[in-house]
Amino acid sequence: MKYFSIIIVLTCMAFSFLSAQVVGSEAQEFTLEKLGGGNISLSDYSGKVVYIFWFGNSCPNCINPNGPESQTKVADNYTTDNFQALGIDTWTNPPSTQSTVAAFQSTTSITYPLLLKGNNVASQYGVTYDRSMVIDQGGIIRYYRGSVGSSHDWVEINKVITDLLSATAIEDKTSPAIDFALKPNYPNPFNPETRIPFSINKTQNIKLQIYNISGKLVKTLVEAPFGKGNFEATWNGTDTNNNPVSSGVYFSVLQGEGISKAQQLLLIK
Repeated sequence: MKYFSIIIVLTCMAFSFLSAQVVGSEAQEFTLEKLGGGNISLSDYSGKVVYIFWFGNSCPNCINPNGPESQTKVADNYTTDNFQALGIDTWTNPPSTQSTVAAFQSTTSITYPLLLKGNNVASQYGVTYDRSMVIDQGGIIRYYRGSVGSSHDWVEINKVITDLLSATAIEDKTSPAIDFALKPNYPNPFNPETRIPFSINKTQNIKLQIYNISGKLVKTLVEAPFGKGNFEATWNGTDTNNNPVSSGVYFSVLQGEGISKAQQLLLIK
């Protein structure tokens, strides 16, 4: 109870904003330079399902196998006008230039549009390279996952896209009442990352934060207005500066308007 009380008190303090990848939150607008010239904005594809492959222009696993497979196992599966695949280069070393991204395209044989200098957008989204994201027709993030150096779950990605294109996976705003709840993370114990489901009962500003057992803030995962619905955030076991934290007990704390919920997490390395 001592540590829990510390945590609840701390959630009432003001902390700096930090974006994060959150399934169920609104995808933020961006405009980036396109390989070959010109610019592309996310809003150019309003009303479409958008798949994004976040890559590094010299990332070994982005070059092979994940970059080529994002083309052959995702982009090539959809010829409908209601779908668009994009690649966003997040690397700054080597710099994201027309020549470095052109070399990446040549090696991977990707034909969907590749966008340059996406490091700031990646920071805005709270994502990193070698990740996959799916955004629905209403601009809501419906899938975000991946792990640097690992294969992507192309089967699950395609299921999300297919469901969205058939209009079965978009949140039903007329669904029965939803409680304000922070659900147990999974997996738990975890290493290196875990997913934290939560639900919001009405439109309000919410925070989802991670604290250590001493009640010290480790990282803010979410700080944004949310509407009614079920959502999911991912914590990759890092602090605000993206440094890995040590094994131990942590707490996820969800704070809304006049209400807060907490769950215990166990990181084992």
